[in-house]
Amino acid sequence: MEKIYLFFLIILSLSFIFVLISPYITGLEFIHSKNTFNSTCHMERDNRLEEKGLFSDKLQVKKYLKKNYPEIKFAKILHELENPEEILNLKLPNTFYLKCSTGCSTHQLVKNNMIIDKKTKKEKKLSKDILFNLSKKYLKQDFGNSFGVLKKLPYFNFKELHYNYNSNKIFIEEYLDNVYEFRVYYGNQKLLFCEKIEDGKFGFYDRNWNQIQDVVRDTLTKNNYTKKPKCFEEILKFSDNFINDQKFNLIRIDFFIDKEETDFYFCEFTFCPENCLRAFSNQFNSKHKELFT
Repeated sequence: MEKIYLFFLIILSLSFIFVLISPYITGLEFIHSKNTFNSTCHMERDNRLEEKGLFSDKLQVKKYLKKNYPEIKFAKILHELENPEEILNLKLPNTFYLKCSTGCSTHQLVKNNMIIDKKTKKEKKLSKDILFNLSKKYLKQDFGNSFGVLKKLPYFNFKELHYNYNSNKIFIEEYLDNVYEFRVYYGNQKLLFCEKIEDGKFGFYDRNWNQIQDVVRDTLTKNNYTKKPKCFEEILKFSDNFINDQKFNLIRIDFFIDKEETDFYFCEFTFCPENCLRAFSNQFNSKHKELFT
């Protein structure tokens, strides 16, 4: 019993400390102010949970897109597992992704029969036992309610309850080579900015492919500027159509673009980017305050 009391005392103490220091932490301004990206993200987090559950489910969303947007490409699902034990008897390709349909960062890259560590990039020889244990770990994570310290804190409501409506399955997905990440952010159903992430460099652009200042640092890094991808208008067309159809007030849509920049692949929909804690600059929030609540 003493350990339980101590645990709750620690949680309450952390919450109290968070309340005291939150005005001084960029990213937590939603607690004390309105009309920012994070305040809108936080206010929207518990709305339309079942619908968000469908679109944030990495398996179900592909089935939805195949039916409703058949022109949109995405990485192929090679195997969909009913239980993690099935992976022990699967014939796997040399290169693939092991993924869970729910949560964030619940994936593992296997390349040329080597498991690639997410952080260190070190390689380890493929073992199905490792994949089996990873699968069990992913399936046990209660990502919507309690995964991570912040979601255990009272008062702040860092929970992401839409993940409770995901299917929570393990699947094997093809690996897309020679691509880079591309994201579009919408607020109040209007495009806020596009974010290109390639070779560790970030570039920020508006709808007309004008380079804009970094949304966090308020700087303009000209050497990060690149020409407009040939598929950029197609990405915006799909994104705009989806927003017009579904009317979500705040969303991030992730894509992959091939190195020739002629083709793109849908990746995922995100409704609480970085759990509503990305440190957007005051300038960015002020510029778009009419779109935030």
